Amino acid sequence: MAKEVVRVAKILVNSVDLSDHCSSVTLEDSADEVETTAFGAGYRSKTQGLKDASITATFQNDHATGSVADTMQPLYDSGGTFAVKVWPVGSGTIVYTLSPAQLFNKPMWGGAIGDLATVDVTFSNAGTAGITRGTA
Repeated sequence: MAKEVVRVAKILVNSVDLSDHCSSVTLEDSADEVETTAFGAGYRSKTQGLKDASITATFQNDHATGSVADTMQPLYDSGGTFAVKVWPVGSGTIVYTLSPAQLFNKPMWGGAIGDLATVDVTFSNAGTAGITRGTA
């Protein structure tokens, strides 16, 4: 069975490549579990309810023009939607896209003395497609 070790990935947020500042990324697409059991059933029956999708990333913070804070904070402030794209292998052809995505928490800044300043960002689903898998 093949195994995969994460060594390089590519992440674009609103067309800005932040790969060189990202140290972790997780894609999640989930559905509510809705019970559909009726009288006389011997086992519970369930179906998928409403779905949700998100991409969570840890960024090494940077307040330089065109970098992490300069990209994220205006996206939250505008309340608008944008695309987030993740390539599991930086130069690969498989790409996962969350579009439209939206921020519901403003990524600011954080860290402890002597530590690298990082910020965890969750990009939430703002449409009906969830995370799609395609080729680049």
